[in-house]
Amino acid sequence: MELREWAAAQNPSWHVIVPPAACLLAQAKGDAMYARIARFEGGSEIFQHEAERLRRDIDATKAGSGDPSMAALSRVVDRVLMLADRETGKATTIVFCETKEKLVEADRLLDAMSPQGEGRRTAVERYEVIADESPSAATKAA
Repeated sequence: MELREWAAAQNPSWHVIVPPAACLLAQAKGDAMYARIARFEGGSEIFQHEAERLRRDIDATKAGSGDPSMAALSRVVDRVLMLADRETGKATTIVFCETKEKLVEADRLLDAMSPQGEGRRTAVERYEVIADESPSAATKAA
C-alpha cells in the first residue's frame, strides 16, 4: 500500500501528505516530532544569501562534498523552513527533527554556526510538534 493511501486510511485529513512527511509518519506512529525555531535580524539581502548558501550546502552534502558540520546536520534534521519578512529585516528558521535526541544534536550544531554578514540570531526556542495538518488539502482533494 502506498504511503498516501495508508495515511488516508488512518485519518481522512491525511489523504494528502504535506511536508514534512516525517511529521505525518511520526503522528501516525504515535511518536513526537520536534522543532527548533531561531529568529534573526539583518536584512533581506542577508537572508536571501543565507537561503542560497543553505541550498548550496545541502546540494554539496548530497553529492558527498559538503562541509562536515552540514553532513552532521543532515543526519539529524528532517526539514528546514526559512521565513523572511523583507520589510522588517527579520527572519525565522524552523528545523524539524524526528526525535528529541536529534533536536538536541541539531541545536548543538546550529548553535556553533553563526549567521554570515551583518545578520544576528535574536532568539532560539524548541517545541514538540503536536499537529501538522493541511485543511486546504482536504477540500482540494474532494
